[in-house]
Amino acid sequence: FFLRQIGIVQRAQALMRNATAEQREEIEKSLVRLVAEEKDTDMGRLFKVMAITQRAVEALPGFVEEPTA
Repeated sequence: FFLRQIGIVQRAQALMRNATAEQREEIEKSLVRLVAEEKDTDMGRLFKVMAITQRAVEALPGFVEEPTA
């Protein structure tokens, strides 16, 4: 959730635009490994993110769901 919210998919797509076929495949595999949540061993399940801020901070990027159109 966090990595998707801060734009990892868009960044991967940008990297793939100028990559070779081999590099695109590696970027895709790496992206899936980072954000997958299907198995207990996927990084999306293994690692969590926490933020500590001052009370005045209302919302941090990556920690709030963006409205979908």
